[in-house]
Amino acid sequence: MRRSLIAATLAVVAVGGLTLSGAQAASANSWTSFCSTGVYNDTTTETAPSQQMWCRVQGGPAAANGYTGTVDGVMGVNSWKGLQRHLAANFQYYGPIDGQPGTNTYKAMQRNAAQVGYAGPIDGQMGPNSWKYFNLAMKIQWFGL
Repeated sequence: MRRSLIAATLAVVAVGGLTLSGAQAASANSWTSFCSTGVYNDTTTETAPSQQMWCRVQGGPAAANGYTGTVDGVMGVNSWKGLQRHLAANFQYYGPIDGQPGTNTYKAMQRNAAQVGYAGPIDGQMGPNSWKYFNLAMKIQWFGL
């Protein structure tokens, strides 16, 4: 059952389908093999950034906000700019769209995480729970996992 759900979800992403939030996901040909597998087969609850989490960021909110690079799980300036645009539009990010994460970027990420259960401070300091719930937000909001 899980495999058929994964295959159906991959098919939606493969044709540039809509995510749960209604934004466009990255095109299928930009996904590396690792990311196309890691996004859907990862059942861990990360308490620190992981390559799988960054695959979700690149293929979800970053891609929906101007990132056109490869979805490889390695965040660069353009990946961060895409995420910052998403955070600015949805989570009160007021910093520059410069591709350099800092306190304001992390505060907005914590606001995003709060939508799925993060109850810690919005202080721009990404601790284990901030990462855990931000990753959960990416899983739920963009890939329905």
